[in-house]
Amino acid sequence: MTNAAESGSVNAEAASARWASKRLSIDECREIYLMRERLEPLLLSMAMPTHTAESFAEFEASAARVEEAASRGEFLERDRDFHRALMAGPTTIRLQETVDHLWNLTRYYRRQLLAPNGVTRRSRREDIFAEHHMILKAVVDGDVESAEAMMALHIRHTRKLVEQHPEIFMHSGQGRSSQCRSRRLG
Repeated sequence: MTNAAESGSVNAEAASARWASKRLSIDECREIYLMRERLEPLLLSMAMPTHTAESFAEFEASAARVEEAASRGEFLERDRDFHRALMAGPTTIRLQETVDHLWNLTRYYRRQLLAPNGVTRRSRREDIFAEHHMILKAVVDGDVESAEAMMALHIRHTRKLVEQHPEIFMHSGQGRSSQCRSRRLG
């Protein structure tokens, strides 16, 4: 917990809370998405040489589980599992940890976009599924450049959607920026 607080992923005052959070403005969230657009494709390209026929089958099953998710919480967890599986494998010193940290900082906004009264229409979920399949095809084909490009595009689509809806940054109707939630603790 101390390392998480020192890294900025956990608000030290909320360290004992079930959810850790850090307040971000729309500009900070945009910057984090831009970082994700560049770092996640890099991690994916580093992971691809470690993938096997067995891992390809697991990726397919993981993508199907995302599509079968019944709730937004289940969808977000399965989506994270899919992304993490694709990027698993390489031994990195900081990259995996950095990608996880950035993912956690933007989780709240993805959740807001999927809320029943949220701004995302069902078509965005269908777009996500299609993008997953395009990423997966490039990975299975061993096409590193296309896999990187599709992963970046996939993240960019969500960033653009977040930017189009600044109202999700409002907190309790008080005009303050919302909190980008990080991962659930303990």
